[in-house]
Amino acid sequence: STLFPYTTLFRSMASTSYINGVTDAIKTLLNANTATLGSFTTILERDEDPSVIGTKQNLPVLVVVPLGDKPDRVTMTMGNGGEMYHNFSVLIIGYYSYDTLDSDIRTQRGYAFSCVDLFRGSAAKVGYGHIYSGSVNPGYYIMVDNPVYRWEVTLNIKMIEP
Repeated sequence: STLFPYTTLFRSMASTSYINGVTDAIKTLLNANTATLGSFTTILERDEDPSVIGTKQNLPVLVVVPLGDKPDRVTMTMGNGGEMYHNFSVLIIGYYSYDTLDSDIRTQRGYAFSCVDLFRGSAAKVGYGHIYSGSVNPGYYIMVDNPVYRWEVTLNIKMIEP
């Protein structure tokens, strides 16, 4: 239509496909470094930080939460190009079981910083995204009588969707 000339543009992939591609690239890098991150048993993908991850028998576990910390902030360009600029975060949370954290606090904190280190340099490019900053937050919670120790890494990502 001459009134709406841009309606004929066709996108080969939806925005969610690009976000999923970033998430998959992160999960692949984590899986390739299982021993570095405490020999976790599995990676779960969730839409929020779970308050209870399970029992001690299935720990350690990593959870990846795309768009978990804040929403995807999208900026659209004008004109025929139609690029979209995304700015979003992905949370990576490690859950571990220790008898006491006194002897393992450095180990747990080390896993968190090892996770961040995985995404340095050329590894900061994940799918179509680029990790430009992050944060590390170790902690714990009590599940019945068992403490579950956790660390949380937030990866802040910018992406240009063609």
